[in-house]
Amino acid sequence: MTTAFITRPEASLADATDRLRRHGARRMVIAPWLLAPGILSDRVRGYAREAGIAMAQPLGAHPMVAATMWDRYRQAVAGRIAA
Repeated sequence: MTTAFITRPEASLADATDRLRRHGARRMVIAPWLLAPGILSDRVRGYAREAGIAMAQPLGAHPMVAATMWDRYRQAVAGRIAA
C-alpha cells in the first residue's frame, strides 16, 4: 500500500505505481479518497484506465461519511475543534 496525490506533481499516481511495481506488485487497485465524482475522479479514472489498474468509486454518500461529518459538526459546535 502507498499514497499518491492527483493534485501535486510529487508523489503522483505514476510515482506510486512505479514504486509498487519495483517492489513486486503485480495487481493494484486505486481507492481514491474523494467524496464525489468530478474532475479529480475523472483524472484518476483516466490514469487507472491507461495503466490497466482497477479503481474503486469515490466515497460518495455512504452513511459512514455522513455520520463522520455530523460527528465533526457536533464537536465543532461544542468547541472541541479549532475553527
